[in-house]
Amino acid sequence: MPHSAVVLQWCRIGICASHNWGTYQPVYICEILFKLLTYHCIMFLASALHTTPDRHPYGVLLWSMRTIAVFGFCSDIFLLNLENRDLTGHLTIIDSNIN
Repeated sequence: MPHSAVVLQWCRIGICASHNWGTYQPVYICEILFKLLTYHCIMFLASALHTTPDRHPYGVLLWSMRTIAVFGFCSDIFLLNLENRDLTGHLTIIDSNIN
């Protein structure tokens, strides 16, 4: 799951780079970079553990990483959809002004 979330973040970086979001653009970019760092940390921790020990805190750690990854992936799909709608609406306005 974190691999697909990283791909979504790169798509969002592409959208932010190709379109001017005004004064909020640095905020979007910081949020995207934060999520990229978070997902890479999750992948590192999950790959470093290889097998989860049987002791209590490690099972909670593993399930919390999975929960964060799933929640982040769902929120990224939602945000990518909103950004796509905004970009599509902006392009429609540009096309109507050209004609």
